[in-house]
Amino acid sequence: MSKFTNLLGLFFMTLFFSTNISAQAKLFWGGASEPNSTFNGGLNGWTASGITCGGSVSKDSAKWYFCPNGTLPNKGAYQGAGGVINSPSKADGAMGFNSDFLDNGGVAGAFGKGICPTPHAAFIESPSLNCSGQPSVELRFYQAIREFYADQRIDVSNDGGATWVGYPINTEIGANSAHLNTQVAVNISKTAANQANVKIRFVYDIRPATNLVITIG
Repeated sequence: MSKFTNLLGLFFMTLFFSTNISAQAKLFWGGASEPNSTFNGGLNGWTASGITCGGSVSKDSAKWYFCPNGTLPNKGAYQGAGGVINSPSKADGAMGFNSDFLDNGGVAGAFGKGICPTPHAAFIESPSLNCSGQPSVELRFYQAIREFYADQRIDVSNDGGATWVGYPINTEIGANSAHLNTQVAVNISKTAANQANVKIRFVYDIRPATNLVITIG
């Protein structure tokens, strides 16, 4: 049995951008009036793409799901009480990647029998964001995650998606630990500051490390 056959996790977010990296940061994109930051009703201007599924399954089955009221629509076998985000905008919905359900279809012991077995990976990608005139840029988002063994990262592009810089997140979260209402702040100034054509991707990736190549910002 591959060591990647019993991996599971949950990941949701809502997000906003601010400038001036401090507690007094000034919001310049996001919030209740920006449906692309709250995922109000769905992806809106975002796109969702699969990278890979295990076995011979099409990468198109590696799905991020829209989560009405901040709750995952499907339940994995080992999800427990997780699967709900407690962000301020949860009533608008959130986006989630349910590695547990994709691998086992909600059936205990059915490792690798789901619609997209591990190792799998997928991302959601933002529309273009204008950060020109912003000398510092911080991405803040709320997340709910139950981690077992996976990489999560934020990819940032300043050329409309031609090239990407990776910012790992959740590296401190231990296996089988749940974090249901966590706000995360990531300084992406090195890539995004004063740039007019910024895109971000949220990536959930369960693949052998030898297959993962990113540039750390």
